[in-house]
Amino acid sequence: MKLLFNLVVTIIFSTVINVEAKTLGDVYISESIKFDDKILLAQGAGVRSRFFIDLYVASLFSEPDINSKRLSATDSYEVLNGQSLKAIRLNIVSGLISSEKMLVSIEEGFQLATNENSKEIDIYITEFVSVFDQPIEKKDQFTFISEPGVGVHVLKNNVRLTSINNEAFRRALLSIWLGTSPVDKSLKRDMFGK
Repeated sequence: MKLLFNLVVTIIFSTVINVEAKTLGDVYISESIKFDDKILLAQGAGVRSRFFIDLYVASLFSEPDINSKRLSATDSYEVLNGQSLKAIRLNIVSGLISSEKMLVSIEEGFQLATNENSKEIDIYITEFVSVFDQPIEKKDQFTFISEPGVGVHVLKNNVRLTSINNEAFRRALLSIWLGTSPVDKSLKRDMFGK
């Protein structure tokens, strides 16, 4: 029965959500990604730039469900609180990004996402930023799989590095890019496919 339901959902969303694969900043954005036995569909992607330098391409993927629709830039609540899997993928496009710069950027993002009140999740932030200890190179890819009620699975170049099991951390991480005070509002719109 579950197989039949998944087949129906896939057929419905293959006609309702027509997301085409594309290239952005020399990064190929696929129509979908797979995590365990789940398929997540591309919603949108954008380029994060600072001082006129492209740093990374950020893309949003979402698991379809029978009640969902294509997300819009006003759907932050659904992304943060919905029960379907979501993923944020960062493809590094600049050789100027170092581990140190990424750490500073992520920590600033958490401060924005939590209104400078991250004390409750500091231990999880510390665990998360440790994935950036290794050198970061152009063409590296980081994927953050958001699993409601569980936490976040972190992959680098499609290799799972860690899983952080905390719901508040999961919401804060998504909020860096997709919350009400994102690091870049135009990037947020692009990630929602607008």
